[in-house]
Amino acid sequence: MLHGLFGDKDNLRSLALHLERSRPVVRLNLAGHGDEPAPDRLTLDSLADHTASALAEAGIDNCHLLGHSLGGKVAMTLEGRARANSDARMNIASLTVLDIAPKHYAPHHRPLLQALDQLDITTLKSRSDADAALRASIPHAGTRAFLLKSLVRDGDSWRWAFALDRLVEDYDALSVPPPFVDPGNGSTQPPVLFVRGTQSDYLDDDDVPLLRRYYPRAQLQAVNAGHWLHAEKPAQIAELCEAFLGGPPA
Repeated sequence: MLHGLFGDKDNLRSLALHLERSRPVVRLNLAGHGDEPAPDRLTLDSLADHTASALAEAGIDNCHLLGHSLGGKVAMTLEGRARANSDARMNIASLTVLDIAPKHYAPHHRPLLQALDQLDITTLKSRSDADAALRASIPHAGTRAFLLKSLVRDGDSWRWAFALDRLVEDYDALSVPPPFVDPGNGSTQPPVLFVRGTQSDYLDDDDVPLLRRYYPRAQLQAVNAGHWLHAEKPAQIAELCEAFLGGPPA
């Protein structure tokens, strides 16, 4: 399971708790997130490299892959690599993508990055101070709470658990589509499921033709939720995943 931008593996904990009732689940931090070291550049390829290495270190060479948002783009990158390279170390048994399309996105996170970059964390006494300082530039309380989850106390000071400098520098490289690997009629692809939130604008009807170009046989499901659908409706997402995977393993 791969989380989205600014997050960490704990973002998928609620969904994982449901799925762990019937199968082993591994949640990973993306490179440059959750205190994982950042590469020289944050790109979909470097994030995929880090994920592939983490899976190899864990002895996982066959898995069902699930990714939300940026994690979904990384998951699609890994799937394309595995299919294009017959010597790949990993077999992807299925791919589940939560609320993201294989397309270029406008840089709508730039205001968040600017606000975080301008926050002087050396003067903070508490996370409440950070929340108050960000209130004008990030008025949505839920967004501030999500971002501030990654503000970590380190002794008497504070630091970000994600690589803010690298995200500021490389954000455009993360906005691009995953590399396109010609699927033909889709017969060589693993089963693929896209789940979108009906209250989110990350994946909508206009994106379906492009989605079908990447994954001709993909299933598409919708949930009455926003972009963080896995946090809002974990039981429902888990039920969709289990149905897609054919039920709990024997």
